[in-house]
Amino acid sequence: MSNRRIIPDPPVEHLYNSWKSLIPTLVLPFLNYTFRTLGKPLPPCLPSISLCKQNDCE
Repeated sequence: MSNRRIIPDPPVEHLYNSWKSLIPTLVLPFLNYTFRTLGKPLPPCLPSISLCKQNDCE
C-alpha cells in the first residue's frame, strides 16, 4: 500500500488558496510595469549602501 495522499491536507490547501488569491492581484501591476519599462534603458545604478564601518569592506 502506498503512503501517497489522495487529497491535500489543510496546510497545503491553505497555501494553494493563498497563491490563488494573490496571483490575480499581481497580473495588472506586472503588465503596467512591463508596459512602462519595456525597451527603455535602465537608470544608472546607485552606489552600494553598506552597514560596514570598516574601509576594506566590499
